[in-house]
Amino acid sequence: MKITSDKQVPQTGILNVFSLGAISLTWGHMLGYVSLWMLPITILLYAVGYGSEIRTVTELKSFSKN
Repeated sequence: MKITSDKQVPQTGILNVFSLGAISLTWGHMLGYVSLWMLPITILLYAVGYGSEIRTVTELKSFSKN
């Protein structure tokens, strides 16, 4: 099995799995299906979902003097 490089990995869309989980838990909280004790997990899912959607790519600069 061939392992793909970073250039071959498809880009994620607007929402990822963590964002959808956070949205689902939010609706569960609003409708009363999920206990408020699960609120820290919901906030953590929002943070992870937002953090994995950032698409900035930083390149390492060489340390050679010009």
